[in-house]
Amino acid sequence: MSPDKKELRNRWKYGVIFGTASVLLLYNYWTIVILGFLACLVSGSEYVKLLFSGYKRTTDNPKVMAGEINILTALIPGIFLLSGICIFLERLDFLVIVYALIIPVLGGIGVFVYQDYGKINEIMNNVILGIFYIALPLTCILYIYKTFGWIYSLYAITSPWLFDSFAFFVGIKYGKHKLMPKISPKKSVEGLLGGMFFTFLGLIVITIFIQWIYPAISFFGNGRGIELSVLELLILTLFITWGATLGDLYESSIKRYHQTKDSGDIIPGHGGLLDRIDSLVFVGPMTLLLLLMIK
Repeated sequence: MSPDKKELRNRWKYGVIFGTASVLLLYNYWTIVILGFLACLVSGSEYVKLLFSGYKRTTDNPKVMAGEINILTALIPGIFLLSGICIFLERLDFLVIVYALIIPVLGGIGVFVYQDYGKINEIMNNVILGIFYIALPLTCILYIYKTFGWIYSLYAITSPWLFDSFAFFVGIKYGKHKLMPKISPKKSVEGLLGGMFFTFLGLIVITIFIQWIYPAISFFGNGRGIELSVLELLILTLFITWGATLGDLYESSIKRYHQTKDSGDIIPGHGGLLDRIDSLVFVGPMTLLLLLMIK
C-alpha cells in the first residue's frame, strides 16, 4: 500500500530538517562528536526500550525501574564520547582497550547485579550488543572525519539517506519483486537497484557541487578537499547501498522480534532515530574499510 500524501510530505520535510542539521554539525571535530553523542543518546534510548519491551513480556515481574533503564541507556552515548576522546588524542590503543573491556566489565557487572542467567541473557548481553551495534559504527564516522576529512564523513552520513529515499520512492512506483518479505515486506529488488543508480548520480552531483563551492567554504570542516574519482564513487555506492540495505533489514528483524513497527516517534513520517541511522551503523564501518583500502 502506498503511503498517503501527508506521510510523504512529512518524510521530505523532516528528512531535510534533520539532514541539514547533521551536515552543519560537520563544522569541526567536536561538533560532529556532539552530533554522534546525541544520535547515540536518542537511538540508544530507543534500543533499550525495545529491549525491555521484550523482557517485560517474558518475565514474571514486568515492572522495571526507570533508573535501571537510564543507566543502561547512558552506556551507549558514554562509550561513544569516550571513543571520541581517544580518537582526538590519537590513542587507538586506548580505543581498542575501551571496546575490549566492554564484555568482561559489563558481563561481570551483570553477573553480580542480576545473578540470574535469564536476566543476563535478556538484558546485559543485548546491551553489550547495543554498544557494538550503535556506538562503535558511529565511532568509525569520527575516525573517518579525523583521518580522511569531513567530506568523507558527509558521504558516509548522507549517502544512506539518499539511498533510503530513492529506494523508497522507486519501490513504491515500480516495486514488484520482494527482496526479503519475511523481514521487510515493502522492500523490493526494483527499489534496491533504483536506489543504487540514483545514489550514484547523487554522489556525483554532490561531489561536483562541493568542488565548485569549496574555495568559499574552506573554513568549514578540517580543510581537506575531495579526492574521490568517479570509479571510487561507484565503488563507494556499492558499499553504501548494500550496507544500507543490510542495516535496514537487520533493524527490521529486531523490531519484528519485539513486535513493534517503529523504534520511536521522534521524527514524524520516519519513526524513531534508530530507524533513520539503522543504515548508517552498517555503512560507517564499510566506508572506513573502503577508505583504508583506497587511500
